[in-house]
Amino acid sequence: MDDATIARYKRAFDQFDVNGDGRVNKDEIRNSLKNMGFNPTDDMVEQIIKDGDKNNDGWLEWSEVLHSLKHKPQKEHEDAATRAALRARFRLLDTDDSGYITVDELRDAISKTGADIPAEKAEELIKAADRNFDGKVTYEEFLAVM
Repeated sequence: MDDATIARYKRAFDQFDVNGDGRVNKDEIRNSLKNMGFNPTDDMVEQIIKDGDKNNDGWLEWSEVLHSLKHKPQKEHEDAATRAALRARFRLLDTDDSGYITVDELRDAISKTGADIPAEKAEELIKAADRNFDGKVTYEEFLAVM
């Protein structure tokens, strides 16, 4: 993983890390997701912490996120059911079947859930996943952040 990609992930992490202490708790995750137009359940927030909290202290630290990113397998998910579910999620977002997700498609998909996401927040999410800096997210880029 190159330095530019790590820097993009760090900027995204910093948006969740409201107090700048290098770690996020459940409230910071919940509030940040709500500010992005999502309505996370308590179970979703718990799972986010559980998935990344390697030292089991109840916090998601930047060092844990970075470790996960660096040690994430580069090949596509192996489990067929997982691959199918991820492909289905991607297709829900790729409404014009172009093979990539744009800011407008992301905003439209979120609005269909009854939530609204500001254009700048949608742009930040796209930028966080957009590895080739073309302003859109391909399926491969989508998989890399899942």
